[in-house]
Amino acid sequence: EDPDVFILNDDLVPNKNLLIRTIDYLGKTERSASLLNRYSSVVINIEQTLSKYATEVIVSELKASKRDPEFQFYDQSETKLFAYNVKPAVFDLFLALAVICYLGIVLLYSKRVLIPMHRIPFIK
Repeated sequence: EDPDVFILNDDLVPNKNLLIRTIDYLGKTERSASLLNRYSSVVINIEQTLSKYATEVIVSELKASKRDPEFQFYDQSETKLFAYNVKPAVFDLFLALAVICYLGIVLLYSKRVLIPMHRIPFIK
């Protein structure tokens, strides 16, 4: 460390206890997008904490485009995950082999039936 270089002076150095309390507060508070607005306690707390260390703190609300959203906010803070049983890949392989066998049989049958009919001489 170079003693001549100061990234933060003594007034701006973050307090370790403040960081611990902030992390505990954020860990215990719900922060889902549907519960947060400009005047929620979480936003106000973060804004006040950051304004101690930064000169320009601006809170702005971001709303997703309804037509083509790049992200999606969910309305519920708790959701249920639905998992369904899906067919195994072995079934797909078996079905593909069955289709290939069927098409092969149709092809062989059509060649055996159609080719001899071309060789039959016309009756005069």
